[in-house]
Amino acid sequence: MIDTLTLTQRRLRDVLTAIAEAGQACPTNDGLADRLACDPRDVARAMGALRDLGLIEIRSDRKRREITIVATGRATAPNLPAQRSNYGQGRCP
Repeated sequence: MIDTLTLTQRRLRDVLTAIAEAGQACPTNDGLADRLACDPRDVARAMGALRDLGLIEIRSDRKRREITIVATGRATAPNLPAQRSNYGQGRCP
């Protein structure tokens, strides 16, 4: 099964594993796409494939996402709701 992973799926699995091992929160698909130098839609497809293959489990609601790496049982830290930025609103941070 793992031999049939695409390059993007393998790279995403490796990044998610490293994030889970470090106990960090899972980035958004945009953040993961930046790390992988690919399109966020490719990340979404790869994430779905990894889930469908039973390599990861995804727990999420509208504001939080936690990924568990099935092989290790390690999970990303639940991310906190995004904070709104004042950028572009005429205020200095």
